[in-house]
Amino acid sequence: MFIKSMLLLSLLNPFSSGEQLPSIESQLYKADDVLHVESCFAHERATYDGFVSYSVNEFKASGGKAFSSLTDEIFKERFKAGFYEKFKRNIDCYLIQYQSEGAIVDGYLVAEKDNNEVLPLVIHNRGGNGEYGKSTILSMLSHMPLLKEGAIVMGSQYRAKDEFGGADVKDVHALIEIGKSLASVKKDDINMIGVSRGGMMSYLVAKQRDDIKKLVIQAGMSDLALSMRERPGFKAVYEARIPNYSESPYVALHARSAINWVDEINERVEILLLHGDADKRVDVKNASNMASKLASLNRKHKLVIYPGGGHSLKKEKRKVNKEISNWLF
Repeated sequence: MFIKSMLLLSLLNPFSSGEQLPSIESQLYKADDVLHVESCFAHERATYDGFVSYSVNEFKASGGKAFSSLTDEIFKERFKAGFYEKFKRNIDCYLIQYQSEGAIVDGYLVAEKDNNEVLPLVIHNRGGNGEYGKSTILSMLSHMPLLKEGAIVMGSQYRAKDEFGGADVKDVHALIEIGKSLASVKKDDINMIGVSRGGMMSYLVAKQRDDIKKLVIQAGMSDLALSMRERPGFKAVYEARIPNYSESPYVALHARSAINWVDEINERVEILLLHGDADKRVDVKNASNMASKLASLNRKHKLVIYPGGGHSLKKEKRKVNKEISNWLF
């Protein structure tokens, strides 16, 4: 029995005998469907000043009006040179381009440097739509708490023709397959974190797979019709992004709303719901109603509502990170 167990372990983890793992960069280059790999600290980002200027432009492009007045000087007040050097020294951060059924999609991977262990994979599904809400390099580096827990984190920026839970869901599937092909990733320990719109994406992906272990849904959308009633501005997003929305709005929203079909997600998947009760973008009822539904199905889950918490749960970040770490690890 012992010999059989050791054989199985070696098959699951061919590097368990102490053999040195290839670098993350080389693993990515060899992965099917990966077209391009570059360090987050390459090119103009190789110096602190260049990284700052690049990041300011990223925030302006992905953050809209909220960052329109951001300058290099303002950014430097919050992000000191020591932070840059620490990240560069301790984190493997790679920007990738990959294929997803014909579409070319941007994504990323972050991991602790000099790791020689096979680690769990956490897929981070971002919020927003189109260019708005795209993950910046600084947000990729902010996954440090997950890396310290012993995880590799990957995320997709979704295809340029964003269908808000349509064909772009395939981009997350393709990224997971790339992740699972890496020698550094545990094939049986795949988890997802979905933030805002990314919550919808996480539910949809989990519904279509049987290899997802745990979900974290932070300020996530589980009921798109409810979200539109509480925030009418969503209608413009739906009309602009969802194919044929005007012809069949009920069908489009029902298909994207996990509250209607969460029972179709593998019952082994454990779901953590995090939400602020002062969220003005995605109403907290997306979380509380989902928790009630999960309870009625006797599914393992946990609901944490932060009094006064906004959409980003910025003030609650430490508590949020602790909840996520406790849930995933």
